[in-house]
Amino acid sequence: MKLASYIADGKACFGVVTGEGVVTLNQRLGAASLRDALAAGALA
Repeated sequence: MKLASYIADGKACFGVVTGEGVVTLNQRLGAASLRDALAAGALA
């Protein structure tokens, strides 16, 4: 699984990279950043 952090419309986002783009995970996982999601074990 490839993960990405990026800025979209001035907002920090993160998501999983797919063959068609990036699926944003901020709201789905309830984490403000990729670092927060990893620390909480939300991607396990």
